[in-house]
Amino acid sequence: MSGQSGPVGRRGRTRRHFLRSAGVSLGLPWLPSLASSGLAGPAGHRGQPTCVAFLHFPNGVWQPDWTPQGTGHDYLLSKTLQPLSAVRQHVAVLTGLDKVHSHGGDGHYAKTANFLTGMPVRKTMGSDISAGGISVDQLIASHWKGQTPVNSLVVGAEPMRGGVDRGVGYTALYSSCISWDSASRPVTPDVEPRAVFERLFESRIDGDPQLRQRGRRLLDLVLQDARRMRGNLGRDDVYKLDEYLDAVRTVESRIEFSEQQAAELQVSRLSPEQLAQLKPEFSADFRDRLSMMLDLLVLAFQTNTTRVCSMMLGNGVSSQSFHFLEGVT
Repeated sequence: MSGQSGPVGRRGRTRRHFLRSAGVSLGLPWLPSLASSGLAGPAGHRGQPTCVAFLHFPNGVWQPDWTPQGTGHDYLLSKTLQPLSAVRQHVAVLTGLDKVHSHGGDGHYAKTANFLTGMPVRKTMGSDISAGGISVDQLIASHWKGQTPVNSLVVGAEPMRGGVDRGVGYTALYSSCISWDSASRPVTPDVEPRAVFERLFESRIDGDPQLRQRGRRLLDLVLQDARRMRGNLGRDDVYKLDEYLDAVRTVESRIEFSEQQAAELQVSRLSPEQLAQLKPEFSADFRDRLSMMLDLLVLAFQTNTTRVCSMMLGNGVSSQSFHFLEGVT
């Protein structure tokens, strides 16, 4: 991804600002002191772009704990929404929404697959799947197509399920997909933080395998450019840039640590021949994996790498426990 396209300001930086070094480029968050140069975003956009995220968690909720009291600006946050109190003035809670096409069918499969389509889900064991149409996230992504390096980010916390639930007559795939390019074509979610990190950042490495072999962290390749840029920023933006670089480094380090843990868990179960082929495919701890995915979502929005994200916190019919959350037993 080159930093040489688009309108250029007096300091030679484009709206899609990048730190660049050794064949690597790293997108930057919105920095007002650079924007003051009169730089416009794609399609003439100015300021922080609008982003949209859809987060799905399975198996239903106790609605009274989610529904606020009152309407208008003076509503009271419910028990579950209390963590949003610090940003309450920026939060609008919509009530009374309903997916009429989710009233029938199985309680999990037919209601998970159409989370973002709102259309009837075809009951099938897999040969002719249909979620009814394109999902709203992919519809939005198609509207913004070409304005960001990643058109949309679709992630999950659990591996996709295969096979058939013969008890209800539905393909298990319906429980693992909320994003659809079309009625019959699901968008497979990325479920491993490393894969998401590489898609957002290390995909900027221009096919140089030696960079990976040396094991050098992404930020180490762009710190020199970062030092040069700091001299062109206002005080608040210097703080914002440092905070962002620390966040990327922290996420990368957490991914590496999680992969190391996963590898150690596998070592005791593998033969010497299998150890030679060892490649951790799934982070060990669900809570850490979930947290890393959410941090990656924020970084993707901060850098305008994508403006659309859909995330499944768990699959439909999942037995995953969320006991690590306060109030969950």
